[in-house]
Amino acid sequence: MSAGTGVSAAEAETDDKPRHEGRIDVETILNNPLDPSEYQDAERCISSRDYRRIDVLDEFNILFVGRRATWLNRLRTRCAGLEQDMIIYVSQRSSRVCTHDHFRGAERGGFGIPTPTCVLGDFERIDEGQVEGLRSAIVSEREAARRGGGAAVEGDGG
Repeated sequence: MSAGTGVSAAEAETDDKPRHEGRIDVETILNNPLDPSEYQDAERCISSRDYRRIDVLDEFNILFVGRRATWLNRLRTRCAGLEQDMIIYVSQRSSRVCTHDHFRGAERGGFGIPTPTCVLGDFERIDEGQVEGLRSAIVSEREAARRGGGAAVEGDGG
């Protein structure tokens, strides 16, 4: 199994999707199941005391980073305009952050227009290797898209 990706070398080699110089894209990482022993149940809520910061990966994924754990939150839908360096403001109803809670992203320094209201998904605890795999895959996807070599879209003949 590739370090931190949850995808075995055999699965990576037999996948028909285009590769970016040996890198696995985010969709591949998220769509390939891990060994059942590696899964942890998704959590509907985490305590506000359990995380120190929120990192934006892209318009679909954010990380809640704590001292002892990191949670991936795959948003319910795309959060238009959400960018990596934004500050996240969560509308909390209690001392916990939960699935379906709303948030907005805002540029540091208070300039610009904040994102529309976005909705959190479930929280999945992930390890540092998985975090680094996701970050690398997202960077690779962005670079490929800038070069015009983004992932093939279903139905485009590729």
